[in-house]
Amino acid sequence: MKDLIELARQTVQFLDERLRNCSKLPVTAAEAYDSFYQEMVSDALVALLAAEEGIAASAQDAARYRWLRAQPNNIVAPRVDVVHWQIEDETCNGGTGLRMEELDSVIDAAIKEPKP
Repeated sequence: MKDLIELARQTVQFLDERLRNCSKLPVTAAEAYDSFYQEMVSDALVALLAAEEGIAASAQDAARYRWLRAQPNNIVAPRVDVVHWQIEDETCNGGTGLRMEELDSVIDAAIKEPKP
């Protein structure tokens, strides 16, 4: 995000310098510069807005995860459970409720596992 903000800042500064120089040129050249640099600024702003949307979505996901991770480790209803299911034998699966660091560890391990 800092790179995008820096790019936008540099683009606006560059645009400002060029437009100051263009004010001394014939109107057609100034208009050409103006159009070109407006497009540069527009592209930078679109990139910033897309990054901002991504950051907002990530922040919402992080808030959900922090809430889920902090749920009490008890059986009082209502509650939301995260269960790590594993094959116990050919006939059944077994599950373990996950909270806090244990939840983190299982998710990290699952992310690292190669996908079939």
